[in-house]
Amino acid sequence: MERVNKEQQIPWIWFILSGPFNGRVQQDDEQGTSSSLIAYHHYDTMGLQQISLEFEETQDEHA
Repeated sequence: MERVNKEQQIPWIWFILSGPFNGRVQQDDEQGTSSSLIAYHHYDTMGLQQISLEFEETQDEHA
């Protein structure tokens, strides 16, 4: 996978999801981000860096 991504110059991110998996997501009040989902990207110059994630609530039109 790493070889294919380098040859085709496809950027990719690792997502790490941690529980609990009971449907409740804890959010950071200040930024509205979830502490149970983190992401990382490996840059050629800076190495492995955490990527900031932002979440927003949406309403289901079919509900």
